[in-house]
Parts: sequence; C-alpha cells; structure tokens
Amino acid sequence: MCARYAKLFACTRIPFSGEDCHLVSPKSTHIVVMRGSHLYEMKVLLPNGSVLPESKFRDAFAGIISGKFRDSESAEGTFLENGNVPLGCFTAAGRPQWCEWRSRLEDVSARNRVSLQSIETALFTLSLDTVQPADRSHEMEVLLHGCHISDTDVVTSVEPRWHDKSIHIAIFPNGDGGLNFEHSPFDGATVVRMADEVYLRAVRRPTGRGELRNFRDASTKQLKSIAWSPRPLHFDETPQVVAALSTACRDLHVLATSNSTRLLHFEKFGKDSLKQLKCSPDGVIQAAIQLAYHRIHSNVHTGQWQYASAYESCSTKRYLWGRTEAIRPVTSKSTVSRPVVL
Repeated sequence: MCARYAKLFACTRIPFSGEDCHLVSPKSTHIVVMRGSHLYEMKVLLPNGSVLPESKFRDAFAGIISGKFRDSESAEGTFLENGNVPLGCFTAAGRPQWCEWRSRLEDVSARNRVSLQSIETALFTLSLDTVQPADRSHEMEVLLHGCHISDTDVVTSVEPRWHDKSIHIAIFPNGDGGLNFEHSPFDGATVVRMADEVYLRAVRRPTGRGELRNFRDASTKQLKSIAWSPRPLHFDETPQVVAALSTACRDLHVLATSNSTRLLHFEKFGKDSLKQLKCSPDGVIQAAIQLAYHRIHSNVHTGQWQYASAYESCSTKRYLWGRTEAIRPVTSKSTVSRPVVL
C-alpha cells in the first residue's frame, strides 16, 4: 500500500539515451527554491528528524524575493543566472534532446555537476513566481508549463519550473499556489492524496484518515548548529550551453502556446443532485465529455459523427499487486444516445 508513496519526494526523472531512470534520494534533507533565474539550496530537515520552523521558511522566502541571499557571483551578469530564461526550460524539452544538453551542462565544470545534483536530490523544488496571473484559468496555465501567455498567444515571460522533479510547487505573488508533478513515478491519485492531506491539516480540519507522524520544529540551539540559510547554486556557462538554453526556451514557447487551459467552475448542481436522480455523478461527467467532443467535431447536417477516445481510471491499488486500470466508457449505447441529445 505504501509503495506508491516511495517516490513522492526526493525523486527525479533523469534523461538517459534510450531510457530514462528515476533517481531516488531517501536521505535528502533539502529543497531547492527558484526565483527567476536564481536557484537556492535550503536545508529543511535536521538529522534528528526535526523540521525548520515556519518562521524560518518565511524569513528565507522573503530574503530570496528581496535578493538578500545573492552573493557576489550572482551579480556577475551571466546569462544562466541573470538572464530571463530559467534553467528549468531544459526539462521541458524532448527527452533525447535534454539528455544531450544535460551531458553538455555537466561537462562544463564540476560546479555544474554539484549544482545539478543538488536539484535532482532535493525533496522537491519550489518556485516563487514573479508575475501574478490575471485569473484562475491563467493560474492553471502557468502551473502547467510556467509560461505567461497574452491574449494574442505570445509568451510574455517564463517562470521557473523543474519538470523532472516528482513534485514542483509554485507560489504566486498573491500567495496562491499549486503544484505539478512528473507522472512516471506514480498516478495522479497519489499526489491528490498528498495535497488533500496537506490542505486539511493546514486549515486544521479532520482528514478522515489516521494521524501522520508529527514533525518537531527545530530548537534555537539546533538551528545554530546548521547552515539553514538558502545557499545560491551557480552554473558555469559556455556559448554552446547558452545557445541550447535559448533553443529550449523557444521550443517551450511553441509547446505552451499549442495548449489551451481554461478552468470551468460549474455551480448549478453537484453530485448530491445527481444521486437524488439515481444517476452516477461519474457517469454523467463521462457522458458530458463525450457529448462535448461530439458537438465540437461532428457535423449534424451531414451525419458525420466523431466519437471521443475517452477513458476513466480505475485504481485497484488497495489490493495486493493492484495497479491503475482503464475503464472504457465509450459504448454502443453511448454513441447512439449522442445524436439523440443533439
């Protein structure tokens, strides 16, 4: 039952030629915080199991936003650290291309290898975004790929994301936030469970589940014994690396603008109303997806019907050797009903 959570934190998908692999770092005690093109390693867990107090997180994030923790090298004006292209753009590239670029980045210097290792062994990455999205739909869009897109489909700025990390958290300037995750180590249900637990415990509401281990805040004495302040991560660059990152950023722009993300907040009725009608809420949603696809892509006048290739997940992971199966909701009866509804 707990195997699916083993790669939830401190896990990174590493690109290799032919096949990627998961790097899992169970002894990790730090996170990596991103702000624009700047990256910082921040220790959050102590050897005795205590965690950095909330006040220290606040101080650290405020300092990163103000530039307090930048050092002399951060001010040298290199493209990788002071340009407007976050290094994480590399991770949005195709896997063979990112594999090649990652090797080039490592070959530049030992410092690059150390900084890359810090990112890839971190518990998770977190970005403190610089631009506030205009609305909820834009928030969803920026959470997905980091790009702010204008109404004319032009990318105006890019926030840092590290798409190889199992968990990446993004915080907007107004305090809203969310996360995206690398799908290959686990299913979405695993992340939803984690996010649900975090939210309910943060607002002190019952989770309906067993209690988790309570982490102790580190004492003042313990904090004096470790370097908890964010430490800048630096990368050395070459013209080839700069050119590769510029290419990765342009490719990300194309990929981001080819996607359209809109948030639908439906409030007319919910699952309770559907249950009173003896209807399955999930079944209604599946029918609505098929009907919407049918309306967009079919021609009622010519009788040319287009049917959605839809499916819904079915988790059997509570059982031994369970996995995520797929239920096929497109049936002969559902295809017959759609022209009738139209």
